Order: sequence, then structure tokens, then C-alpha cells
Amino acid sequence: MIECLINKNKLFCTPISFDATCNGFQHLAAIFKDKEIAKISNVINDSDIPNDVYNFVAENVKKIIEVEPDSDMKDKFLLINLFRNLLKKPVMTIPYNVGLEKIKNQLINDELNFS
Repeated sequence: MIECLINKNKLFCTPISFDATCNGFQHLAAIFKDKEIAKISNVINDSDIPNDVYNFVAENVKKIIEVEPDSDMKDKFLLINLFRNLLKKPVMTIPYNVGLEKIKNQLINDELNFS
């Protein structure tokens, strides 16, 4: 990639598809050869049932909220209906460096729309 930035005539080839059919975690898993993220995001799959990174994130966020020591904060988080579709946009866009303000607004708008 650096060579391509220096030499504009150099051809850069990437094995990762940029056709909007995969999320950023799939790109990161492939680039960094991270087998765990690759399995969760279906870059590699050793079963007939595909994994769902969005459900994986939703379930893990719920687990984190359950052990939140600040009871006021925990109660506020429990008011949010955390499910796959609500977290899909943030999960897809975090690897592309979307800002926290944008994620917050997406979650607020989507939560209101899904309610």
C-alpha cells in the first residue's frame, strides 16, 4: 500500500471485497489473520451454520451490562432494547473509524425507530 502511495503507477491488489457484502470486521480479520474474528464474522466457517457477528456483539454487550457495578448506570442501560438490528450499523462501521458521536446518534435514532 505504501509503495502505491509513493509510486502512482504501482498496482495495488487486495483479496478483500469492497462491494458492501461484508462488514469491517471481516476486512480486519483477513488483514490481521485473526482466526477468532474470522470465525465470528464468517471469513472462515467450519460448520454449515453461519455465525452472526451482530448477535455476538449484542449478546456480549448484554453480558457486560449485567455485571456493571454502578447500579444507576446499569438500570439506564437495561432500558435499551439491545438486539441485532440495533447494533448492526455501529458494528459494521466501527472498523471504518466512524466517530462516537455518529454511533450515538445512530443508536438513538434506530432505537426510536425500532421501538
